[in-house]
Amino acid sequence: MLLLEAHLHIPVVLHGHGRPVLAKQRRNRYNGMKRLFLLYAEPGESYQRGRSHTMDEREPVVMKQTTVTLPFLDDEVPALYLADGRPYIPVFAVCHALGIPPASSIRRWRNLALWVTARKLPFQTRKQGKRLVWCLLISQVPFLYSLFDWQLVAPERRAQLRQATEAQVQLSHRAYQTMQQRYKATRQLLFQFMTECADIERFFQRWVVP
Repeated sequence: MLLLEAHLHIPVVLHGHGRPVLAKQRRNRYNGMKRLFLLYAEPGESYQRGRSHTMDEREPVVMKQTTVTLPFLDDEVPALYLADGRPYIPVFAVCHALGIPPASSIRRWRNLALWVTARKLPFQTRKQGKRLVWCLLISQVPFLYSLFDWQLVAPERRAQLRQATEAQVQLSHRAYQTMQQRYKATRQLLFQFMTECADIERFFQRWVVP
């Protein structure tokens, strides 16, 4: 999975095979916020009905479990680190921090394209040992902030969520602008290369011995 990098890793929603696609901005039906999704996938990964399908179905090994602070908020949640060093956040813990029911929220979010990067990882509980829970990369967690009805939380939390969502949108926009600049530079370089090589065959023909 390739992620655009900025202040945080910008989450990408996956689709296709190795080609970036930009989805249209869509207004969130809960909170009137517009969201920008960048789509990208590598070979071996596919999107189907909001679920992840990869060639490697083996259970991943959690190298470390600790706590981190949610992006743009002050709440601490568990974090599971795999061998790649990136933190995955249990989605149920995000729900508890936000004050919304985990079961119904996860059931709805699993139908979204965002969920294609979700993974079930073994989470160490205090009393019941390990259990598999749905997790998302910490870079993708802010996208959940506007995917539920803010009327379910206190007014103070709504204000925090609005600020966090606006910050995430700005971050995504900057990442998109960076991607556009790189794309433009690549096109210019390719055009220059093709222009300079337009007469390459004629150049070599001059050196061919009759």
